[in-house]
Amino acid sequence: PCVDVWDQQSLVYTTAHPGADEVLWNADEGFFFHKINRALCGDFVIVVRFGGGDDDDNAAAGLPPYSDTRVLLRYANCAGFVLPGVPLRLSLDEIDVSARYADGFDGGFCMTAVFDTVDGSAIQDDQYFSDALEPLLRGAAAARQGLLDIASFHVLTANMRRLDKLLAMGYPPEAATLGLQLTGNDSARAVQLIEEGLGAKLSTKTQFSPMSGSDVSVSPVS
Repeated sequence: PCVDVWDQQSLVYTTAHPGADEVLWNADEGFFFHKINRALCGDFVIVVRFGGGDDDDNAAAGLPPYSDTRVLLRYANCAGFVLPGVPLRLSLDEIDVSARYADGFDGGFCMTAVFDTVDGSAIQDDQYFSDALEPLLRGAAAARQGLLDIASFHVLTANMRRLDKLLAMGYPPEAATLGLQLTGNDSARAVQLIEEGLGAKLSTKTQFSPMSGSDVSVSPVS
């Protein structure tokens, strides 16, 4: 089999040509290992097909590399959605297997890919990384971005007079806005949400210290 890796612009890697990086193939056990070491940006596709040394003969016979008689399986993903250093183990249900050869794969088939981060400044082609995705967020940063997205798409707009009151009390704009949206512009309930953790989740700092105690006073706004 031959393995090709395409990014959103062109062919990044193939085992079809001599000089490909380390390749281990055990026909008896069906074990195939490739050390690819190529930079990927954005969408990518891994194609496993018949080819390799037969590419020239097939081309002479008029068979394109990706005809339905030659492709075994494909897997598509985006570099922004894979975790560096964490093996991505894919079963048959997660791979696009050609119907022509589906019966040739047993239930124990698995394809594993391991990705790592790359320093974009080390790549000479600046255009290659022009459309790079933002780094994948995790933990508190992911929770904060999720809450900001909820606020930006929420059907309810925060009441400006009540928002101004919360801002004057020292609450951050993001927390005050989302608090009002989630409570139907109920100022008292918005303050409660912020104090119970909403403000801390939206804060970029480890400490969140609005006005507290007797200084906090919310009155209805008609």
